[in-house]
Amino acid sequence: MLKGIGFLKTHSCELTRQQYQYIIASFLSSVNGSEIKSSQLEEPAERYFQGNRNYQSDVENYFTTMVGRPPKSVQNHLAVIRTFLVENEVELPLRFWKSLNRRRRGAAH
Repeated sequence: MLKGIGFLKTHSCELTRQQYQYIIASFLSSVNGSEIKSSQLEEPAERYFQGNRNYQSDVENYFTTMVGRPPKSVQNHLAVIRTFLVENEVELPLRFWKSLNRRRRGAAH
């Protein structure tokens, strides 16, 4: 069963939930090509997992939108997106995530 953003309820800190919502909204907006508000995430998040998507490509494309951001911000965004995917039963290979981290540090830019 798909969880969408239901996993956010497990976080006791409101600021953490807001930050996760912002990052997921940013990710889904980059995938859809139109703005999605943090306060209206449930339906777009569920719809995202109903399609036959190339999740790895979506993450790579989102990664490219973060060029110029501080490294810790990029790291946090990727960690939230990874959690979002895993909580919805989408596990990308560890090699993929390591590759993004190397590129984030500038090794493959």
